[in-house]
Amino acid sequence: MTIVERHDNKWRRRPKLVPSFKPPPSADGKLDLNLDAVPTPPSQVIASPHFELCISSEAPMDTSTSDAAEHVEHDAPPCAGRNYYYELVTFKVEDKLYRVPRHGFSQFSGVFESMFSLPQADGTAEGQADDNPIQLLCASRDFEALLDLLYPPPQIQQREMSKDRWVSVLKLATQWAMDEARKAAIDKLSTVKLPVLEKVTLAKEYNVALWLLDGYTDLVQHWGSPASPSLQDVGATLGWETAARILEVVVKAKAASGAVTTAAFTCPNSHCGIYNSRKYTSGYMPLTLSCAACGTTIVKVTSDDLSTLFESRDRFAEAVRAAFKEELDFMY
Repeated sequence: MTIVERHDNKWRRRPKLVPSFKPPPSADGKLDLNLDAVPTPPSQVIASPHFELCISSEAPMDTSTSDAAEHVEHDAPPCAGRNYYYELVTFKVEDKLYRVPRHGFSQFSGVFESMFSLPQADGTAEGQADDNPIQLLCASRDFEALLDLLYPPPQIQQREMSKDRWVSVLKLATQWAMDEARKAAIDKLSTVKLPVLEKVTLAKEYNVALWLLDGYTDLVQHWGSPASPSLQDVGATLGWETAARILEVVVKAKAASGAVTTAAFTCPNSHCGIYNSRKYTSGYMPLTLSCAACGTTIVKVTSDDLSTLFESRDRFAEAVRAAFKEELDFMY
């Protein structure tokens, strides 16, 4: 019998007591029963002023099951935490080593996802140690710009990057098929006012159809204006074949609008009484409005002004889309 009792606010377990029988040799042959070792009856224990509780059982309480379960729980190997157990990979770019979480590349690039899934030979897998890194053929400056986007420091706002660093992100994101990073770079650079020739150059280099269409349309619409690049600049930057095709679109698109009639101001010549002189022109060459009666210059209008007043940008964009359809279809 096991008795668990509390004495002075402390739980104690009394030892298991078993009645002891002594068969002493007596003269009359009767057994002498020693009751000194008999445990106190439960009723007397409960009634005792020194005890508040008595639990009686035929056998000690078996806690081996719960103890074993707790022991197994603490000894079980830990499992990886969902979303926050990163496998690292080491890259070598130029003469620098970079060790970063692998998911930034496998998640956003099909190129790297396929690379990481390839079986590895025996020994240390490529990219798992500094002495066996994955070598990338790119500039460290471009690579670090991409890392800034993939692994931003923990902060409330996204890190601000310069235009050149976003161009670096666009370069590597296009090269490695990282669609989300590429879209982020295009969206960010689209908010920057780029010179038209730079916009077209970037569009051609990184296959950005939106920028190519927008750049070609700007060149066509504002051709000949003071702010527009010269034919020499266009040919030197984009190539003379491209310059010739743009000029062809300029001639066809603007000539198709027909003559433009512009009402003149009152002739400044005090000896001329003409007040409603008009001048007719094709609309795509710079022109000077003058009095039809005496020839006095009234106002000079450039093709840029005429484009703003009389031409629709959408019509120029359609002409560019038709002339450069093959090139635009190749981009995305």
